[in-house]
Amino acid sequence: MITDEEIQATFYNIMLEIMLSSYNPAYVKTQFQTNKNEFIKAITIDTFKFMFNRSEKIHLSNGQESIGFYTINSQLITLENVSGEYKLLFSGLINHLTVNSDTSQVFNGIVSTILNKPSFKTIIEKVIKFHGETISTNQVVLPVTVEAIRETFYNIMAEQYYLNKSVEKSDLESAESHIFFALSGYAILAVALNSKGIDGVRLVNGGIVKKQNCPQMFKQLFDALLVVKAKLESVQLNHDEENYILETVSMKPDEQRTTLHLNPSAHIKQISSQISEITIKISQNQHFKEVIGPVLDFLIN
Repeated sequence: MITDEEIQATFYNIMLEIMLSSYNPAYVKTQFQTNKNEFIKAITIDTFKFMFNRSEKIHLSNGQESIGFYTINSQLITLENVSGEYKLLFSGLINHLTVNSDTSQVFNGIVSTILNKPSFKTIIEKVIKFHGETISTNQVVLPVTVEAIRETFYNIMAEQYYLNKSVEKSDLESAESHIFFALSGYAILAVALNSKGIDGVRLVNGGIVKKQNCPQMFKQLFDALLVVKAKLESVQLNHDEENYILETVSMKPDEQRTTLHLNPSAHIKQISSQISEITIKISQNQHFKEVIGPVLDFLIN
């Protein structure tokens, strides 16, 4: 059975990823202050869309056709392995998606009925708490620690595999060199994008890394990361540009690349080059190896 905790962690992490990667922090802060309920509803709808876009058609044990939704741990949620309130939620969602081709209408209807349910209110409260701590101008200064830095990169790398399916398990198992650069590059780009609009780099615990509080062992990494972040402040990457950067950074063989036909701007090429330089440096950094090693072991096993 899929536990309630795993389902809640899945919704929570996807909602945070959507908010951190899709919205300017200043906009999020304004929405929480002036239009909180509608903003939470919009984020929740986007979360269901995200899960649906990565869902799979399956057959239940009785032969009935259904839909499975992936959790953050890459487990497949079906009507046969959830119970209680979440079974009612996914049952209603799957039934509506089966008979209604208008997914936006389905997600609007489902979200309107669940936001006040206890199980979902817990998730929403955690999301609000996270943003209240990290974006509020009156926030408490949260610690910047070696452990928080490692956890931030660990979580982002795992997300790329579990949520975004950016890395194939077969590549992890073969330990191709480009996988090390790919995971590092994904993490660098995600951390920089998630920190747009703030003075420094945001960690998973809400702490903000700046030059003056960065642990010495990661100082070279964050000095370079802040340069990349400054370059990204002035651009809004589209999907193709982001893929171009990630494919360039990963050093994939040409036959595996999908963006060779693009002609990106000099600015995008410069960002790609800078992230590539960082990934090469950190691949030789013992402290970063202590992060990526456990990630690979965890994802493979």
